Amino acid sequence: MLIVKHDVVPRLNEPGWQWPKMGQAPEVFPMFVDPSRVHGTVRTKLDADWINYFYDLNPSAWKWRYIKNVQTGLFNTAGFPQMESLTCGGNMIRFREIKEVWGEEWCRIYTLDPIGGVPDAKTCNHFTHPWLVHHFVCITRDGRIVDPPPGQIYFPLVAKVPLWMPLSSFYI
Repeated sequence: MLIVKHDVVPRLNEPGWQWPKMGQAPEVFPMFVDPSRVHGTVRTKLDADWINYFYDLNPSAWKWRYIKNVQTGLFNTAGFPQMESLTCGGNMIRFREIKEVWGEEWCRIYTLDPIGGVPDAKTCNHFTHPWLVHHFVCITRDGRIVDPPPGQIYFPLVAKVPLWMPLSSFYI
């Protein structure tokens, strides 16, 4: 298993950041549809049963509103139920294989299958399956890693297709 690196330079320090008054921003990293940066990420449509799983992982209406917000990136402009293939730094990834493409090594990662049924949050959560249920974190302008304003939030890695991340995204 590998741990996703934390952001070195917070994106909210970049010129043109769209929400300049934010003191922190979600620290998200893309997971790609194939082992290259050419085809980008993928959205996975979740059915209504997944809402209960999110609630069970995060038993607070405030946390649910936060994670569904466009600014978190998990659902971006499409909104729930269109979940983006993203994760946050500091999370554990379990990989199925490593493949080299154009001189870069890529890891195909384990995810939950949206059609395979919704897991039970008592048996599949961040503490029992940290490679499948990730901790959502934010990064401040000065590079501190913090929980979002509503507190600790967890989200499942769910994808309709295999997902890949470059090996350079991980602490080795």
